[in-house]
Amino acid sequence: MRYFTGTGQLAIFTGTETTIGRTAHVDAWGESTGVALVVDPGRGTRRPVTDYPDFSHLEQADQALAAVPGDGRRTRW
Repeated sequence: MRYFTGTGQLAIFTGTETTIGRTAHVDAWGESTGVALVVDPGRGTRRPVTDYPDFSHLEQADQALAAVPGDGRRTRW
């Protein structure tokens, strides 16, 4: 399976006693620290991956740069 993210990176989490292993799209990079940021849906904000005790590593993903409309749809500038 191929993954596409805006930054081209995925955060990999191993899981804890209460959560299963998962992946999250890296949404941005911390300006002062350079740490990868992911969206925390529970808080509705971005958090550094280092805030999660089960963070494992980052993996390269394909980067989504643009989308082309299909199925008869058109775009206008």
